[in-house]
Amino acid sequence: MGLIVNDPLEHTKMGIRITGCYVKVSQVHIQKRPDNMFEVVGMVKIYGDKTAREENKNVFIEHSASVTCEGVPSNPYELVFNELKRLYPNYTDVFEPIIIVSDSNTVPVEELTTVESPESTTV
Repeated sequence: MGLIVNDPLEHTKMGIRITGCYVKVSQVHIQKRPDNMFEVVGMVKIYGDKTAREENKNVFIEHSASVTCEGVPSNPYELVFNELKRLYPNYTDVFEPIIIVSDSNTVPVEELTTVESPESTTV
């Protein structure tokens, strides 16, 4: 699941602008704050285009996207993905199958947890 950003994105250090970048969430971290709110932070990878992502080319830009919510989010990945849609309003959805894998080694929510994106999860 990703987005194609229809506006040009600029790599400030390289001075390059690319239109049609592919944006995906690679990992999601959940942290309980002292005020009992939950901060959901997603690591965002931006590739030159979808083909660059499929061919495992280098990332064009990396950054994080953060969302604060009450209670433990039922789908933290989707929460961050929706934040990306807000950050990049001129986008095209790229629908790909989502595989949800559960294991018995869950970590209490008070601790920092990581949720791998569906694309990096193996069965």
